Amino acid sequence: MAIKIETYQTKDNLIGKSHWWGMPDMPAGIPFPCNGTPDDEGKEDLLTFICQINLEEVSVYDKEKLLPVKGLLLFFYEQESVCWGFDPGDAGCSRVYYFEDVTGLAEAEFPED
Repeated sequence: MAIKIETYQTKDNLIGKSHWWGMPDMPAGIPFPCNGTPDDEGKEDLLTFICQINLEEVSVYDKEKLLPVKGLLLFFYEQESVCWGFDPGDAGCSRVYYFEDVTGLAEAEFPED
């Protein structure tokens, strides 16, 4: 199964909608994802937000009904090391979040540090 995604530039409010890059929409209290591996200073690197997919927007294209029909999928990746994820040592290089309830989402902010 595959769903082709076409993108276009917009200035519309994208809270809760599918979009690439920019900032993710997350519930309050969820920290911005990190790679889980402290650097020399004891800090973890933030993961890069890749995209979020509103499943209600794409459910009509899911002919095999493999995905939930509502909710938001968010994809993050650690671009510095370019890990593939095949090695157990690559754990934390990517994260996928699923939020079933898209009400109350807000654009995430990067941590100040």
